[in-house]
Amino acid sequence: TPEIQEEAKNYMRVGYQRQMKYRHNDNSYSAWGENEHGNATGSIWLTAFVVKSMAQSSRYITINRDDIIASAVWFADKQLETGCFPQVGKVFSSYMKGGLG
Repeated sequence: TPEIQEEAKNYMRVGYQRQMKYRHNDNSYSAWGENEHGNATGSIWLTAFVVKSMAQSSRYITINRDDIIASAVWFADKQLETGCFPQVGKVFSSYMKGGLG
């Protein structure tokens, strides 16, 4: 129903605003954001996940395109000449990584 669709979009909007609290000044994302515990940069994995999620969500709600691009550029800048990505930052939940240890 239209009411359920609007409720879902409202949840997405709230999620987007909350996610922005975990963004670092370098445009990466981490589980805690920048704080006094020395989280100088975010996680490469979480940043990629957030970029993907925001891009998918932009079909349904307004997402600042500049936020997506800036984080995608941060991610792309980390790619090695081999095409691989180094492990940058930490993800503490195997659930967040699709159950991988």
